[in-house]
Order: sequence, then structure tokens, then C-alpha cells
Amino acid sequence: MEDNRIIDNSMPHPEQEEPVESDYTIESWMPVKIQATVTATDETDAIENAKYQIKNGEVPYRVVDRDFSELDVTFVEKA
Repeated sequence: MEDNRIIDNSMPHPEQEEPVESDYTIESWMPVKIQATVTATDETDAIENAKYQIKNGEVPYRVVDRDFSELDVTFVEKA
């Protein structure tokens, strides 16, 4: 005789343990576009000043665009 029982795999077997979720710390690099106001004598000077001042945290800046398509994520530790 043929077995026509329907097997429902959505419910775990009583002896199966459910996976335990935990928090993990990750780091990620992603391209961002920022804007800042720097003091300079001309456009070339402004670009050079911005590179130095933004990198060294000397001027405030704001993020105006993000590119999540190139998101590179690495594992750091289990929190």
C-alpha cells in the first residue's frame, strides 16, 4: 500500500534544538560622498586643504550619498 502522508517540515522535530541567535560585531567599508566647507585661496588650495583637514578631523562634514553596492563586511567578534 502506498504512503500518502503529508510531511510538514516547517515544525522542528521534538528532539531537534532550535538554533540560538546571537549578536555579532562586524566592520564594513563602503564608499561615501561627503561635503565640507574649507577655507582656501583658490580651488586647488581648497582641494588640498580639504584632503588634509577632513582626514585629520579639523572640519565638520556631512555624508550626502552612500554606495551600498560595494559594501565589504568582515567579522570582528561575537558580541
